[in-house]
Amino acid sequence: HVSPTTDMNRFLNNWELKIISLGLAILLWTHVRGEVNPLETVEIETPLRLTVPRGWDLTNASKIPSRVTVTLSGPRLSLRDARGGTLANPLLPPTNTRVKVAAAPLQPRAGEQNIALSGESNLSDVEVLGVKPAAISVRLERAK
Repeated sequence: HVSPTTDMNRFLNNWELKIISLGLAILLWTHVRGEVNPLETVEIETPLRLTVPRGWDLTNASKIPSRVTVTLSGPRLSLRDARGGTLANPLLPPTNTRVKVAAAPLQPRAGEQNIALSGESNLSDVEVLGVKPAAISVRLERAK
């Protein structure tokens, strides 16, 4: 049977080396993790859907883009998920994008309105850096 003081002596023996070893292990782990799944920035295209208030028509629908470009930043594997699971290759279109573009609500009034666009990701480690275009101009008229 080993006494508790002997166990404590084993634990405290070479404590400086043990602390240094733990620090080096943490540094190595963070470096390897960063190499395997580095932070990247990509641009993807995603559909733009506007909700027109009931009783109103969009008169310049042909001038409104059907797709917008969203700039994302995050770990490589999360960006692959944001693109819908495809490889992070700009030549491959996303299949099921996990990024949505939100437009400020259209006001039920006749005339032209400038609507700001913003992006949001449902992935916690993917940040939306911007949306192109950042705003669109829409024109509403009462439905006939």
